[in-house]
Amino acid sequence: NIYNARQFLYDSLTRVATESKTQFQERVYVYDFQPVTKVRQLIISFPDAARYIYYIKAFDQQGNEHIVYEYSARSHCKETYEWLIITVPPISYTITSIEVGTFQKIKTVDKIGTSQLENVNDLLGQLMRNGLAESYCAITSFIADRERLSPNEVNSDKSEVKPIVSADGSRLYFHRQNFKENIGGSSDDQDIYVTENKANQWSKALNLGSPVNNKSSNGIASIMPGENGAYLINEYKNNKIGGQGVSFSKKELKGWSMPEKVLIEDFSNNSPYFDFCISTSMGEMILAIDKGDGWGDQDLYISRYNDDSSKWSAPVNLGEVVNTPLAETSPYLAADGKTLYFASEGHLGYGGFDLFITKRLDNTWTNWSQPENLGSIINSDEHDLYYSVSALADYAYFSSGPDNNRDLYRIPLPKVYKPAPVTIIQGYAITTDSAIVTATIRVLNKKGMWLTSAKSSEVDGFYRAIIPIDSSCIVQLAKQGQLLLSDTLSTLGYSGKKIVLKNFVLPDTSLTTFSSAAEAEMIAPLQN
Repeated sequence: NIYNARQFLYDSLTRVATESKTQFQERVYVYDFQPVTKVRQLIISFPDAARYIYYIKAFDQQGNEHIVYEYSARSHCKETYEWLIITVPPISYTITSIEVGTFQKIKTVDKIGTSQLENVNDLLGQLMRNGLAESYCAITSFIADRERLSPNEVNSDKSEVKPIVSADGSRLYFHRQNFKENIGGSSDDQDIYVTENKANQWSKALNLGSPVNNKSSNGIASIMPGENGAYLINEYKNNKIGGQGVSFSKKELKGWSMPEKVLIEDFSNNSPYFDFCISTSMGEMILAIDKGDGWGDQDLYISRYNDDSSKWSAPVNLGEVVNTPLAETSPYLAADGKTLYFASEGHLGYGGFDLFITKRLDNTWTNWSQPENLGSIINSDEHDLYYSVSALADYAYFSSGPDNNRDLYRIPLPKVYKPAPVTIIQGYAITTDSAIVTATIRVLNKKGMWLTSAKSSEVDGFYRAIIPIDSSCIVQLAKQGQLLLSDTLSTLGYSGKKIVLKNFVLPDTSLTTFSSAAEAEMIAPLQN
């Protein structure tokens, strides 16, 4: 069944009313304010309000409405109370009025107020001193306005889709369709573009150019954490798209290399549509394909990289918890390697494709939590696709709108939908005379088991890797199988610091290998 947002919510609350044996009566209350800014808390005097309020809207000075709260089963308080306190995401606009929608007539619609206090405990102390909060329920609203990215620099009069944000959130790669600056002009289905965010301002998006882009339909699925390599949709042949598959392009001094085919065992797809993503560890691939052995249409599959064969394993279906008889696509595996965002037509949603979140429960990659709809602020009655989250987990990026005019948006990532926190380690591999060292960075746990890998760029020696927060690990620099350097690294005590800088500094350009790890540690320790 296809629902629009209001009907979906209305039907959900009808079921709640039926289960609680309470008649569903929709009521709307409006409260006017003197203009107030920087609101962080809403204070409402409704008995047991969280049980009955199904939305709260704030109106700005221009009369625009902003949904700041929606009914959620997770917001219920067990005991009865007189006051409801809702912590809302930072609000940049000036509020002039608030509208409260309930699904049962409230007998006492007494008071509603706002506060600029960040900490709910500070607010509670203030209310208690005035004898107002003896009986309360304090909850958090995870709803924030979605922000349409710059109309001149990022979004155009054509469709922008498939945003892929860099690990540190500083750059955004995406597809632009039938645009005049595509390699093949406005008749070119799509090219890959990139924009940079400096001081919260997006630069004019630039075409990645040839050979990554050509006159065919070009697409990017994943960017390596260090942004020195990209996994591309489809195979390349004679400067054209040569069929479905995966390709890899490396960033070189003169630009991007000619994309090369990535080998996947037993790869097949009966669907004209294809998508995938690569984990930040570069060891797992989630594919959206129709192999004919799944639950119907496109399903999501897992494939793993084999170092010995330099191939990816045969795809294995993620199972019926994630997949449905309809299509699942646009997978995005977060930096924690466990949180998966994807689009589905088969799970209950607001219309067309909706975006969902699920969590991996074990290392089989076939055991997942029940997918959860990301809500009506992100999902609409159009197709909502291509969710992407940086390793910092500050914003989520997605594409929304009608097929011929989709735009890119971002929204502050609610805590409930955030992946597990990680730490970014990054730096440069160079020599004491500033020569660039191109090598592989391996990260192992204290037991010597592999965690992740990265490659230093041949352009400037930069590398970036992502590890679990509060980790103690071994970091190695190797080239062509030879260990150049090994050291320990601990992010314990880096609480709140999401990026840790570590450089590899080798003595000089003539010293390229060491006879042992111990000698490497003695000669060239990691430098801060």
